[in-house]
Amino acid sequence: MKLLLSIILLLTFGITAFSQENLVDIKDPKAKAILDKISSQLEGYKSLEMDFELAIEFQGMPAEKQKGKIIQQGKKYFVDMDIQSVYSDGKSLWLYMKKNKEVQWNDADAAAESGFMDPTSLINLYKTGEYGYAITGEKVEDGKTIQSIEFKPLDRDSPYSKMRLIVLKGSNTVKSMKVFSKDGSSYTLNINNIKPNLDYPANTFVFDKSKFPGVHIEDLRMD
Repeated sequence: MKLLLSIILLLTFGITAFSQENLVDIKDPKAKAILDKISSQLEGYKSLEMDFELAIEFQGMPAEKQKGKIIQQGKKYFVDMDIQSVYSDGKSLWLYMKKNKEVQWNDADAAAESGFMDPTSLINLYKTGEYGYAITGEKVEDGKTIQSIEFKPLDRDSPYSKMRLIVLKGSNTVKSMKVFSKDGSSYTLNINNIKPNLDYPANTFVFDKSKFPGVHIEDLRMD
């Protein structure tokens, strides 16, 4: 499970300003300025906690919805959802599948190479040079102006067709993220209740087998 791998950007807002083909070659400086501010703010926090709602949609099927929480402190993070949890202390990563009472224990670096990314890394994808991006829409919602920033992978063999980020204009606040897959599925992450700069004990980011009687751990680490 690559929980946050495919969850990047948000809901479609009307007509976009750029076609998908043109967007490939665009690195919109106005969009970059917004992303730089968001990235700088996130990286400036010593920790970040937020609640979220995740919707997974497949063509012809009702959306599967889950609620969860993310806590991130530097390279450490903890993600808790209804059916699974992820713990990472920066060295190891534990994926706990609650229904099966099974844990996959892997090296954090190996998990990252396979596509598993922490929340801040998702926002920083625009820095990799692997995406074209541009502001594609703006509208007023509940009295606040929201902007849509759309991303297109430069690699045409990517399994993802596009991604979209929705932000509150002028506040460096991300409202939601969505990724669209070429198979017609999509993943939407709506962000709520952000709490920066709280203190968390180190064991927040480590899976403690003693708290989960009967759980099976599959050790996938290289050493």
